[in-house]
Amino acid sequence: MTSVKPDEVQRALLITSGELARTAGETFANLLAERPGPENGIAAVHCADGAADDAFLLAVTESLTAISPPDLAARLAQKSWALAAVDEIVLILALDMNTENSRAAAPLLDAVTAVVHQHLGLETASLLIWLAGAADETAVLDCLSTPVSVTRAIIPLGLRNEAGLRLPDDNALSAITAELLWALTATPLRTLPEQVFERQGTAFTGDTAVLTLGLAGWSWSPASAHAAFCRRWLESVLAHWLTTADETESAEQAAVWMQDNGLSPQTFAASALKEEETQPPDFLTAAWQFPWPWRLRRLFTEMRFRAETDTEACAKWGEYACFRMDEPLQQARAALRHQVQSDLDQQPVGGVARVTTWLDGALSECDRRIGQMLGEIETQAETDAMLAAERGRLITWLESWLAAWPALNWRAWIGAGWRFWRWPRLAWRCWQIVQSGRQLSCVLAQQAARRRQTIVDAAVRQAWGELEKITRRLQSQVEEIGEMLMHLAGEIAAESTRPDDDPHPTASGQLPIIPLPIPYRLYAKLIPDEQAEAIAAAATVGGLGQHVKRLDDAIIEPLRRLGGKRLAGVWALTAVDALAACAGSHDRVRQWWAQGQDAARPLWRLDEARLDETARTENGRLTFVCGANAHLAADLLSEQKGVVCSLPSGDRERLLILCVRTGLTVAAMVSEQYSVNSER
Repeated sequence: MTSVKPDEVQRALLITSGELARTAGETFANLLAERPGPENGIAAVHCADGAADDAFLLAVTESLTAISPPDLAARLAQKSWALAAVDEIVLILALDMNTENSRAAAPLLDAVTAVVHQHLGLETASLLIWLAGAADETAVLDCLSTPVSVTRAIIPLGLRNEAGLRLPDDNALSAITAELLWALTATPLRTLPEQVFERQGTAFTGDTAVLTLGLAGWSWSPASAHAAFCRRWLESVLAHWLTTADETESAEQAAVWMQDNGLSPQTFAASALKEEETQPPDFLTAAWQFPWPWRLRRLFTEMRFRAETDTEACAKWGEYACFRMDEPLQQARAALRHQVQSDLDQQPVGGVARVTTWLDGALSECDRRIGQMLGEIETQAETDAMLAAERGRLITWLESWLAAWPALNWRAWIGAGWRFWRWPRLAWRCWQIVQSGRQLSCVLAQQAARRRQTIVDAAVRQAWGELEKITRRLQSQVEEIGEMLMHLAGEIAAESTRPDDDPHPTASGQLPIIPLPIPYRLYAKLIPDEQAEAIAAAATVGGLGQHVKRLDDAIIEPLRRLGGKRLAGVWALTAVDALAACAGSHDRVRQWWAQGQDAARPLWRLDEARLDETARTENGRLTFVCGANAHLAADLLSEQKGVVCSLPSGDRERLLILCVRTGLTVAAMVSEQYSVNSER
């Protein structure tokens, strides 16, 4: 925001008399307090019936004391005002046009001037404003014909302007008078007579100038615009965070990410069993190749014992394998959470929808893996059944054959050896036992491997099931982030109803200053890239990923503060910028300027026929444009008729148009109608 030189203000005392003037003075006091104005240096005193009695003069004295403290300059500086012309006080008389005031105006001015001289020892610069309401037309001639020795100007204001258009009532005139008092005290227009003479290239002779004035303008509220822009900024940020994403691409990326980060069956399988547990026992395969006949019974018994022992061991290992899945699941949970948080932090635009879709892809991968393993169970069951049947058949044979086999002692084998006719049968049976033993050894080895594979498959299947639960829980947390953001967006949207972006400004009530709508076109200049704003906003509040662990809707306040900083440029804009933004096009801006100039026509109906040739020309008309960057408005208004003068000020909220008519005579100002009314 660029620095602005503070406007200068001169101490001023406003004296009012009459109901119109009193209402205008009260409205003016409210303006000083609301805008805020230089109220420390301006005071107002009402004089009932124009009588300068002791009570009135005491009020004047007290008011002069109130606006003349030793630290007045410091007090004004606190409100960005600078004290000017400390050796002079401006006296403004605002009087209703009536017979009493026509006689009391000069004595009232002399009495107040004397109090200023006596109380402060200062010179005065005086200005007289006559107010002609609906009931005061008969007193116009008396008031304008009465000589009053003011040093600056006499300004009559009536209900009709010079174009013959009329204000609705006295309240409208009081409102315009209050705005005019603001312009003549709190803006560079405070030196209006000097400005008029300077612009016309003539010297100020000290004679009382008679001027007619008209005031109009536009106002806007940077505070309201800043608040509205902040709401739009918040809505935009939240909308970008909640925007949709490419569902197909996100789902495909999830499967690839899971594979790349080790979330696969092989990873879980590696943790199911210890290395020594993965090795099946030796079922005497080598011993069954060329066994001694008398050892066959022992080999069979030993082989069955090892099979039973392995079965019992695998039952315990199956329980242990489920517990061993905790560590890889914790790692998987941490990896998933980190990926989700990183994605939300690094790519917040559309992050919620994209991460939700990505997690959908992860869930689909989990379902696919689980379905694949469940599909293999039937095939594996068939294999197990086939091995069990083969094992039962072989065991039955071996038990039957070994039951008739010689016992493991020397007497049995000596007895068998003497019976040589039994040798061929024993040899054949021995061969059958050895072949069946070999086959049983292979079957038992396969069953041992299948037991281990079953343990691994069950553990992996359980792990994928838990991983699916973890993913669903994580997805639920991300969806809650989206719900929180949607709730916040709803609250922001409910804060205000946005007006149209391109409305035509209309007067509010009876004020001459037209309030402009929110100039939303300026928002695009302040925030050219809303997506970049959404990314920066997420980073500033710590990222969206933090809400995966714990939701915190308190981020709205940091966002408001950030939006306020990002839109601080609003405070550097002026009413000229707001008007151009509301109008939209250059032609429409010129049209509105022309309408403003027409609305500011001087509030006095003149008899042009009674003016000399010079006064009827454009040289007798001046248009002052006052406000920050007023020269830009003056450039536009210079395309219209008349002389346009710009008076830059520090007021960014208002742009005033003041039309002045000079070179006037009482005869021209008192029309035939006023003259007839006066004669009656």
